[in-house]
Amino acid sequence: PLDALYIGGGGFTLPRYVAAVRPGSRATVLEIDGPLVTLAQEELGVTLSDDLRVEIGDARLALPGHASASMDLVIGDAFGGLSVPWHLTTREFVEEIDRVMAPEGAYVLNLVDYPPLEFVRAELATLESVFAHVAVIAPVRHLRGDRGGNFVLVGSQSPIEWGRLQEL
Repeated sequence: PLDALYIGGGGFTLPRYVAAVRPGSRATVLEIDGPLVTLAQEELGVTLSDDLRVEIGDARLALPGHASASMDLVIGDAFGGLSVPWHLTTREFVEEIDRVMAPEGAYVLNLVDYPPLEFVRAELATLESVFAHVAVIAPVRHLRGDRGGNFVLVGSQSPIEWGRLQEL
């Protein structure tokens, strides 16, 4: 089981997936949009419990209230339109994520960018300034800068082993 922190709830797909494949996992979701949580409960069947908690409010303000080294996995999946809100991409915010992560933990960030990929490059530089190990997951055409779309960035203080990521 994992202790996971989700920045952004959306349809709660990721917390429910981790709970299904890693029984006994505990999820805390930081979600700014209270009505979205209500919608997920009423329309998508999301059930809150001790294993799936939600904190309504801005993740940047909520994160300092979490214990150091308490999370195995932190997933950033918050969007304001097509973009990750800028205040969730700063070095200070990423340092807080690092603080709450267990030493073997991983931060996985979903973001969208388009050529010339300035946002991806900037966020990679931010992650590299905090984490010892950083990786990018994206289609080759995105990495070449031919097309835009989703990029997944991963940061950790421990070496990133793809088998270990699959286990997470």
